[in-house]
Amino acid sequence: MANLLIRNLDDAVYEELKAQAKANHRSISSEARLRLAQKNENFDRNAWVERARKLAAQSRPDPEGQSVVEMIREMRDER
Repeated sequence: MANLLIRNLDDAVYEELKAQAKANHRSISSEARLRLAQKNENFDRNAWVERARKLAAQSRPDPEGQSVVEMIREMRDER
């Protein structure tokens, strides 16, 4: 098993983790391991990649050759 050292953790984050660990009758390390494992299980790489592709496609020029920057300027000027 690997070890992880987290430096400069915000005090509020630590205190919240500590409170949750106490409420769940776990050590802070156990609580942190559980939370990291849960986050990892909930991470859907394919969904993330698909979202990144959609965002990248939105930032490309439209078929008429107009860039997103130009479109934003036009919308701003129309106000």
